[in-house]
Amino acid sequence: YRHPTGKIILGCPAGYLDKGESPIEAAQRELLEETGYEAESFTLIGSAYPYAGFSGQKNYFVRAFNASCKSSPKLEQSEIIRPRILTPREFEQAVAQNSEIDANLGTALYF
Repeated sequence: YRHPTGKIILGCPAGYLDKGESPIEAAQRELLEETGYEAESFTLIGSAYPYAGFSGQKNYFVRAFNASCKSSPKLEQSEIIRPRILTPREFEQAVAQNSEIDANLGTALYF
């Protein structure tokens, strides 16, 4: 659920880099916090500036390999997240049925 939109939106784990943290370290942390999953390895697959016209924010996209559930998500109080695992076909069906998706998910799938 994304508060600004008032909607449930399909997305991928995301967050900010903590001080001194690399994109890979942040991806490992966010994956575990938001989904309860850990992965054997991570690879940086791309980066993009989502709001280059008014912000210097840079998003990094990291792929996790061989992920498996290790614990329950540890969400922040303001987060409303329900982890779902979708096959590519299930995702295509959700999009075909007009499910809302986060732009970061679209960009991640592009990379």
